[in-house]
Amino acid sequence: MSTRSQKSRFRLGHLRLALLAPYVVIAAVAAVAIVLGLKWSAAQSDLDEIRSDQATTAETTALAKEYTRRSLTYDYRDMKTFFAGVEQDATESLKAEYRKARPDLQTLMTTAQVVASGEIVATSVLSSTDDRYEFAVTALQKTKNLQQPEEQLVPNVLKVVVVRSGDGWSVDKYSAM
Repeated sequence: MSTRSQKSRFRLGHLRLALLAPYVVIAAVAAVAIVLGLKWSAAQSDLDEIRSDQATTAETTALAKEYTRRSLTYDYRDMKTFFAGVEQDATESLKAEYRKARPDLQTLMTTAQVVASGEIVATSVLSSTDDRYEFAVTALQKTKNLQQPEEQLVPNVLKVVVVRSGDGWSVDKYSAM
């Protein structure tokens, strides 16, 4: 083979490489863009999920706090408001528990002339799933009655279970810890 034909082939090879190089660069840039786009999309999805979880936690925490405050606030002269308050945002099973206990609670509170108010101090999530949150709610209850006419400050730690109810949330269980 002649030197001239070797030079010609060499130049042709370089020409082919020179013509292919931009396509290789474009393909590499496109591959990097696709990988980065997929990573960004996954990160955005994770961020959206975290924001949704935080919003749900905030919503259920607010419900647990407000329900606890209502349950610790009552006046023997207006038991109707107390029972309406503890049935508000409650599941049917919790409402049934209050309805069953109502006669005894009403007699006790009225006889002792109990007046109380609750203040929430702290709330902690004990456990959670997509449809259920369990809280420890720490509260102070100011209370007075016939035997203790001076207001007393009573600390309470309560377990409040909030469950998904349709499109919203309801308190399902409420008890002392």
